[in-house]
Amino acid sequence: MSKNQFDLHLHTYYSDGVNAPEDLLRRIKKQNLALASFTDHNSIRHIRQEILLAKKLKVNFLPGIEISVVYEGRHLHLLGYNFDYKNPELEKIIFEIGAKRRAGIFKVAAKLRNLGFDIQNSELKKLRAEYFGLSHIIHILLKKPQERKRIIKEAGSADIFAIINFYFTEAGDAYVPEGYLPAVKMIKLIKATGGFTSLAHPGSHLRLYEDGLIAKLAAGGLDGLEVFTPKHNWDQIIHYEVLAKKLRLAVTAGSNYHEDFHQHDIPIVTPLGFLKTPPKVYAAFLQYLQEHTNFKPIY
Repeated sequence: MSKNQFDLHLHTYYSDGVNAPEDLLRRIKKQNLALASFTDHNSIRHIRQEILLAKKLKVNFLPGIEISVVYEGRHLHLLGYNFDYKNPELEKIIFEIGAKRRAGIFKVAAKLRNLGFDIQNSELKKLRAEYFGLSHIIHILLKKPQERKRIIKEAGSADIFAIINFYFTEAGDAYVPEGYLPAVKMIKLIKATGGFTSLAHPGSHLRLYEDGLIAKLAAGGLDGLEVFTPKHNWDQIIHYEVLAKKLRLAVTAGSNYHEDFHQHDIPIVTPLGFLKTPPKVYAAFLQYLQEHTNFKPIY
């Protein structure tokens, strides 16, 4: 893998990935990535450990997070990088949103038990994750042959997204709403702690004609757009790359890697195969880092 490739959207078992941080860092090292970041959902307590591991393995590592936010009624995912993960206000907010979601997931489990599913709170409490998600419940159920058989019959598939759509959306019998943080507030907080932000896979949450919403976020302090992602088709990649240039936003790239969704392919994989970012994309991002942050790749 060329040294000008970077991946700023990877998940570990601290949210809904399955890999230990050290295992993932070793694979990143093997792929010779120029820069990588773990952006686990709404969780930051693991970051110090990951920084130390990255130094040990000589991997250029950018501390990160993926935050569930809301803006003008739209649910979006905000990526934060290079922030002060020890900031008391940030720690408090992230801890509270995690505690609320944990309680919500236990409510989801209770609804599933009422539907006759075998899912126990004790199984959830064994998870390493700092932030619980629906995927944790789904994985537990799919490992049980009887539950898997029922899910496939009812949802029509063992695909995680099909299962979420059937049971856990507003029309589903196990739906429990999730709270989201205000987007502009979180953008400003990340920036106030020395970090910068990028809007994750905008094409999976917004229509192309909703660029005005991204422009408003840019006016509110948003720093970048995740343009290169397997969640975008080629038309979306071109569209958002042009938009980022128009709004003077940094272009970021990320695989949204969870292992289960993308098997063992790092960095970025699509149904068509590897999606390599043009060398100039990393060069431009490296220039952005040098001009706007105190982070400097050293390996």
